[in-house]
Amino acid sequence: MNGLFGGSNEPRHPRPPHIKYKVGQVVKHKLHNYRGVIVGWDEKVKAPDWWIKRVHGTEEIDEPNYTIIIDTRDRLVPQIAYVLERNVILSEGFIVHPLINHYFESFDGKCYKSRPWHKNVYPND
Repeated sequence: MNGLFGGSNEPRHPRPPHIKYKVGQVVKHKLHNYRGVIVGWDEKVKAPDWWIKRVHGTEEIDEPNYTIIIDTRDRLVPQIAYVLERNVILSEGFIVHPLINHYFESFDGKCYKSRPWHKNVYPND
């Protein structure tokens, strides 16, 4: 992802206080109703200009964006989404997705625990 769409491996430290959600939290999309788990975030959108224009039009986007792996019970084909903070709310339950074990080593019933390499990128989540 070359640093775009929440894919940078640069450590997010210190954690900005305005980032509402954390890596490993289970969320639900307010508009599209799918569930997922946060695997990354950016303080504000980091995507190619063409993508931003296609998704957001001319709206100025100055809020956190989250990379979410979507539960395959809600989308049959495994998908990853890049979502504005205003469009997600906390949810519950485990997520089914082939990348879960890539990012996380366990689930405590509320939140996923990042693998060490992922925790290095998001040390305060």
